[in-house]
Amino acid sequence: MIEEARASAAHLADRKQQEAIAAAEQILAKAREASAIEHERTMMQLKTRTGQAGGGDNGESHGQSFDLG
Repeated sequence: MIEEARASAAHLADRKQQEAIAAAEQILAKAREASAIEHERTMMQLKTRTGQAGGGDNGESHGQSFDLG
């Protein structure tokens, strides 16, 4: 009877460990997804800001002019 209890306890412990591993894997997957979404959002914001700062902008759009001559 004691051996049966030990075996049952070992089986239960193994099952709980497997459930904990599965839960941890789900948490990690969600964290990776959230990180990827945040990275994409940050990159889009950076591209938007870079576009606003403007390739080829000589400052005239901000009321500034530079006389290089």
